[in-house]
Amino acid sequence: MKEWRKPNFFIIGAPKCGTTAIASYLDEHPEIYISDPKEPDYLNSDMAYSTVSSLQEYASCFRYATKKHKFICDASVGYLYSEKAVESINKDYGNSKLLVMLRNPIDLVYSFYSEQVWSGAENVMDFETAWKLQSKRNVGENIPKLCKRPFLLQYKEIGLLGKYLNKLFNVVDREKIHVVLHEDFVKNPAYEYDRILDFLGVSSMKIEDFPYVNENKKPRNRFVVPAIQWLISIKMKLGNPKFNFGIIKKIIDANSVSYKRTKLDERFREELSEEFYEDIMMLSKLIERNLDHWLVKSTKN
Repeated sequence: MKEWRKPNFFIIGAPKCGTTAIASYLDEHPEIYISDPKEPDYLNSDMAYSTVSSLQEYASCFRYATKKHKFICDASVGYLYSEKAVESINKDYGNSKLLVMLRNPIDLVYSFYSEQVWSGAENVMDFETAWKLQSKRNVGENIPKLCKRPFLLQYKEIGLLGKYLNKLFNVVDREKIHVVLHEDFVKNPAYEYDRILDFLGVSSMKIEDFPYVNENKKPRNRFVVPAIQWLISIKMKLGNPKFNFGIIKKIIDANSVSYKRTKLDERFREELSEEFYEDIMMLSKLIERNLDHWLVKSTKN
């Protein structure tokens, strides 16, 4: 295989924390190249899924990177949960810098659940019911036919940000990792964007507007979802770097409609707060930030 520009910057997580927005804004910087597709998922072999299936195809994700690009970015947010990916980044891409975006896990898992419904991986239309199915699904029961990645239905595991950040800190040097809270980015995107550029050591760049990216969506027609999944599976079997997701993306977009999620029931939100309490306390210590406001008040008593 001919010489290729290897990634030296990874946006490794977490999902539903603004990573798509950050990647799109960083893609505007002349010294930064974002992989195409954004999430190749090549390094997380232990999670039994990937968008690309070979090193050659992985290299093709960066085929348009040039010498002007100081940082070549793989923005696969599933890497945060993958031991293989973290080990590979540290061993094979050791000089890389890592960006981790985090969020209140209660909001994260609810948003993540909605995304699974949109993709067709989740067929239970009530989040609390889906949450209660986790133990059964963990042993292979009640897995929807279109779900190719059962781990993604383990919503509590997806929300254990303290657990996985701690694992990351134990493998990768702390100075190579930059952590951003979703709430900080929403409040002041220009400031947080500048901090990321400073962390990378690239030239400053002003962005006039930070448009909302990746809003909540649901399928316009649920019967179209299996066809989309079939197209994706064909693409993965072909393993052809020239076969991109352009057509599939257009079909997905045409079958998507934006909507506003209903608020979680307060009783259920309190239950989730209790579930995540210890992990939030761990995360608070790791990033040296008081996160009590993430918890339902009664949980702290």
